[in-house]
Formats: sequence, structure tokens, C-alpha cells
Amino acid sequence: MMKLFLNAVWFSVCIAVLGHSAFVQATTVRMTTPLGAIDVELYDSAAPKTVANFLNYVNSGAYLDTFIHRSVPGFVIQGGGHRWNATKNSTDPITVNDAIVNEFSAFRSNLRGTIAMARVGGQPDSATSQWFINLVNNQFLD
Repeated sequence: MMKLFLNAVWFSVCIAVLGHSAFVQATTVRMTTPLGAIDVELYDSAAPKTVANFLNYVNSGAYLDTFIHRSVPGFVIQGGGHRWNATKNSTDPITVNDAIVNEFSAFRSNLRGTIAMARVGGQPDSATSQWFINLVNNQFLD
């Protein structure tokens, strides 16, 4: 059963690294939700700092029990920022690491089905833990 919290779709997200293929230079990460698994390919050689940042949160357990806090049909779903604290009956932000350098390339765009690290508007080097999956082509976010 899904719960609504602060107008966001509630998911308990468990993320695990599934494997690494030297042939395509991609790491596959599985996000497990109550509605099923989402497998995400991360291109290690194309955006090494971004992938290392994301995997650091995965491997440290920071994403365990986090949830999708933003779901906008025809735009994005976003997570990686908060977890539910049952003791306090509220959310807690996850501990974030230093922001990373934006590795944008015109060869990688915010197309439907791609994942990217969220950043503060107008601050290209501000991504920390939050990620989003594009539900449509969102090249204006490039």
C-alpha cells in the first residue's frame, strides 16, 4: 500500500549495486520499491565524479529507507534526500557529502528514462545526494 506524505509518492527505496561490466563501462544499480525494481545504468567513464558520488551514497547505506519525495507526472520523480523517522513521526534529511562538479556534456541529455543528480537552480556545481529520473525529454534542464 502506498502512503501519501506531503503530496509526495511514498516509496521505501533500497538501492544496491548489481554489477560492473568492463565492456560497456557501466555499473548497474537496482532501486527496490514496493511497486517493483528499477534498474539504472551508470556510465562510469562518461561521468566518473557523478557516478562515484552516487555510488558513495549507495555503498554507505545513505539511500536505505529513503523515499521519492517529488513525483510530477510528465516531468520527473526525485529522491535521495529524506528518510522516514518512525520515532519522531516525521522525515529526516540524509547526511550529504560535499557538492560535486557538474559533468554535463552535450552528448548526454536529460532524456526520458535517464537519471541525473539534482542541483540547485543556477548553481551548476551544487549536486549532493538527490537524484531524479526524467519521465519525459527535459533538455531544458541540461
